[in-house]
Amino acid sequence: QFVGELKGYVAGDKILFTVKDKDFLNSDDSLGKATVTDRGFGGKLVLEGAGEGFQAHLMVQLGDGTGMEEAKKAAVAAAASMAAAASSLAAAANLAANGKQAEADKAAREAVEKAAQEVKEQAAVMIEGLKESSGSGWCSC
Repeated sequence: QFVGELKGYVAGDKILFTVKDKDFLNSDDSLGKATVTDRGFGGKLVLEGAGEGFQAHLMVQLGDGTGMEEAKKAAVAAAASMAAAASSLAAAANLAANGKQAEADKAAREAVEKAAQEVKEQAAVMIEGLKESSGSGWCSC
Protein backbone atom coordinates (compact mmCIF):
# COMPACT_ATOMS: atom_id res chain seq x y z
CA GLN A 1 0.00 0.00 0.00
CA PHE A 2 1.26 3.46 -0.89
CA VAL A 3 0.17 6.55 0.99
CA GLY A 4 1.42 9.96 0.02
CA GLU A 5 0.59 13.63 -0.21
CA LEU A 6 0.47 15.35 -3.59
CA LYS A 7 2.19 18.65 -2.86
CA GLY A 8 1.23 21.47 -5.19
CA TYR A 9 -1.97 19.75 -6.26
CA VAL A 10 -4.61 22.20 -7.49
CA ALA A 11 -8.26 21.23 -7.98
CA GLY A 12 -8.74 20.26 -11.61
CA ASP A 13 -5.16 19.02 -12.10
CA LYS A 14 -4.88 15.76 -14.01
CA ILE A 15 -3.22 13.02 -11.99
CA LEU A 16 -1.64 10.12 -13.87
CA PHE A 17 -1.08 6.93 -11.89
CA THR A 18 1.49 4.51 -13.29
CA VAL A 19 1.80 1.14 -11.55
CA LYS A 20 5.08 -0.75 -12.01
CA ASP A 21 6.53 -3.94 -10.68
CA LYS A 22 9.91 -3.96 -8.95
CA ASP A 23 12.62 -5.87 -10.79
CA PHE A 24 16.00 -6.04 -9.10
CA LEU A 25 17.97 -7.23 -12.14
CA ASN A 26 16.02 -5.58 -14.98
CA SER A 27 14.14 -2.33 -15.44
CA ASP A 28 10.72 -2.08 -13.77
CA ASP A 29 7.78 -3.07 -16.00
CA SER A 30 4.63 -0.99 -16.32
CA LEU A 31 1.57 -2.88 -15.07
CA GLY A 32 -0.85 -0.20 -16.25
CA LYS A 33 -1.86 3.45 -16.11
CA ALA A 34 -4.95 5.42 -15.08
CA THR A 35 -5.82 9.13 -14.99
CA VAL A 36 -8.03 11.10 -12.61
CA THR A 37 -9.20 14.68 -13.03
CA ASP A 38 -11.95 14.80 -10.37
CA ARG A 39 -10.52 16.13 -7.10
CA GLY A 40 -13.20 14.32 -5.10
CA PHE A 41 -12.61 10.93 -6.69
CA GLY A 42 -12.59 7.87 -4.51
CA GLY A 43 -12.89 4.35 -5.87
CA LYS A 44 -11.56 1.83 -8.33
CA LEU A 45 -9.65 2.87 -11.45
CA VAL A 46 -9.17 0.37 -14.25
CA LEU A 47 -5.55 0.32 -15.37
CA GLU A 48 -5.03 0.59 -19.11
CA GLY A 49 -2.19 -1.39 -20.64
CA ALA A 50 -2.28 -4.18 -18.07
CA GLY A 51 -1.52 -6.73 -20.77
CA GLU A 52 -3.43 -9.03 -23.06
CA GLY A 53 -6.06 -10.95 -21.10
CA PHE A 54 -5.36 -9.19 -17.79
CA GLN A 55 -7.51 -6.79 -15.82
CA ALA A 56 -5.89 -4.65 -13.17
CA HIS A 57 -7.22 -1.87 -10.99
CA LEU A 58 -6.08 0.67 -8.46
CA MET A 59 -8.06 1.89 -5.45
CA VAL A 60 -7.64 5.65 -5.09
CA GLN A 61 -8.89 8.30 -2.69
CA LEU A 62 -8.22 11.94 -3.43
CA GLY A 63 -8.85 14.09 -0.41
CA ASP A 64 -8.16 13.51 3.25
CA GLY A 65 -9.04 9.83 3.03
CA THR A 66 -12.07 10.01 5.30
CA GLY A 67 -14.42 9.57 2.37
CA MET A 68 -12.87 6.24 1.37
CA GLU A 69 -12.75 5.03 4.97
CA GLU A 70 -16.43 5.83 5.47
CA ALA A 71 -17.25 4.15 2.17
CA LYS A 72 -15.33 1.03 3.24
CA LYS A 73 -17.22 0.90 6.54
CA ALA A 74 -20.52 1.32 4.71
CA ALA A 75 -19.62 -1.41 2.22
CA VAL A 76 -18.77 -3.80 5.07
CA ALA A 77 -22.07 -2.97 6.78
CA ALA A 78 -23.98 -3.49 3.51
CA ALA A 79 -22.27 -6.86 3.01
CA ALA A 80 -23.20 -7.86 6.56
CA SER A 81 -26.82 -6.89 5.87
CA MET A 82 -26.84 -9.03 2.75
CA ALA A 83 -25.30 -11.97 4.66
CA ALA A 84 -27.98 -11.64 7.35
CA ALA A 85 -30.66 -11.57 4.65
CA ALA A 86 -29.20 -14.70 3.06
CA SER A 87 -29.31 -16.45 6.42
CA SER A 88 -32.93 -15.36 6.94
CA LEU A 89 -33.84 -16.56 3.46
CA ALA A 90 -32.25 -19.92 4.20
CA ALA A 91 -34.37 -20.16 7.36
CA ALA A 92 -37.45 -19.27 5.29
CA ALA A 93 -36.58 -22.01 2.80
CA ASN A 94 -36.36 -24.44 5.71
CA LEU A 95 -39.84 -23.39 6.84
CA ALA A 96 -41.16 -23.94 3.32
CA ALA A 97 -39.54 -27.38 3.18
CA ASN A 98 -41.36 -28.27 6.39
CA GLY A 99 -44.75 -27.29 4.93
CA LYS A 100 -45.00 -23.86 6.55
CA GLN A 101 -45.31 -21.86 3.32
CA ALA A 102 -47.19 -18.85 4.76
CA GLU A 103 -44.55 -18.39 7.48
CA ALA A 104 -41.79 -18.87 4.92
CA ASP A 105 -43.26 -16.25 2.59
CA LYS A 106 -43.56 -13.74 5.42
CA ALA A 107 -40.04 -14.41 6.71
CA ALA A 108 -38.55 -14.11 3.23
CA ARG A 109 -40.40 -10.86 2.49
CA GLU A 110 -39.31 -9.33 5.81
CA ALA A 111 -35.68 -10.38 5.29
CA VAL A 112 -35.53 -8.89 1.80
CA GLU A 113 -37.27 -5.65 2.86
CA LYS A 114 -34.94 -5.22 5.86
CA ALA A 115 -31.81 -5.92 3.81
CA ALA A 116 -32.92 -3.58 1.03
CA GLN A 117 -33.50 -0.74 3.50
CA GLU A 118 -30.16 -1.29 5.24
CA VAL A 119 -28.26 -1.47 1.95
CA LYS A 120 -30.01 1.69 0.73
CA GLU A 121 -28.96 3.52 3.91
CA GLN A 122 -25.38 2.27 3.65
CA ALA A 123 -25.22 3.24 -0.03
CA ALA A 124 -26.18 6.80 0.93
CA VAL A 125 -23.34 6.81 3.49
CA MET A 126 -20.93 5.50 0.83
CA ILE A 127 -21.92 8.18 -1.67
CA GLU A 128 -21.55 10.99 0.86
CA GLY A 129 -18.22 9.62 2.08
CA LEU A 130 -16.79 9.47 -1.42
CA LYS A 131 -17.80 13.08 -2.14
CA GLU A 132 -15.55 14.43 0.63
CA SER A 133 -12.10 15.62 -0.41
CA SER A 134 -9.60 18.33 0.45
CA GLY A 135 -6.58 18.32 -1.85
CA SER A 136 -4.23 15.61 -0.70
CA GLY A 137 -4.44 11.97 -1.57
CA TRP A 138 -3.65 8.39 -0.84
CA CYS A 139 -4.00 5.25 -2.82
CA SER A 140 -3.61 1.55 -2.28
CA CYS A 141 -3.13 -1.14 -4.85
